[in-house]
Amino acid sequence: MALSTFDELVKSVIKWSHRGDMDLLIPDFITLAETDMKANPQGKPLILNADEKKSAAVMTVGQKYLAFPVQYSGLTALNITVSGEQFQLGYVTPEQLNPRSGQGVPLVYTVANNQIELDIEPDEAYPVDLYYKTVNTPLSAANQTNYVLSKYPNVYLFGTLMNLFTHTQEVENIQLYSTRFYSAIEAANDAEEDIRFSGVLSLDLGWNP
Repeated sequence: MALSTFDELVKSVIKWSHRGDMDLLIPDFITLAETDMKANPQGKPLILNADEKKSAAVMTVGQKYLAFPVQYSGLTALNITVSGEQFQLGYVTPEQLNPRSGQGVPLVYTVANNQIELDIEPDEAYPVDLYYKTVNTPLSAANQTNYVLSKYPNVYLFGTLMNLFTHTQEVENIQLYSTRFYSAIEAANDAEEDIRFSGVLSLDLGWNP
């Protein structure tokens, strides 16, 4: 059976579990599996290259705050271009940020109050590249596929079955599919890491002032 859409996943879960009476609850089990992918108690959560995006922007003179990109879930790097050269701003916690008076070239940033805060107001409209994590679009009847299902359908299948059998309290199957689910996550992470270090995602961080 093909396993590339939400509807196909639901049918596969029914077939693998032999529980046609669970059809109305399977979307809930899929949602729980998506949560488990990001909160793996047995190791690393699912880490995807597709979750990493780049957004270009331009700083506003005199404005030390930057808005988050669409579907932002976490900033991984903030690069600024000064006189044609690019370098990476340092990150500090909100408590560590030491604001500088006047205007100049920002050197560090923090994330607070749902926005990016620079340590000084820019004195020029510096171009910036934001590298950030996005949220993997959840599956639903309206959203039939996403990156994880297309690349690693076993992660979805085993995670959904694990949650189904948790609901039905079938201990042996819980153990079976939790093992297969977390092993599938580990294998997916290995595959994503191979892609990452093959040069598919490389940042030119340039120089530091």
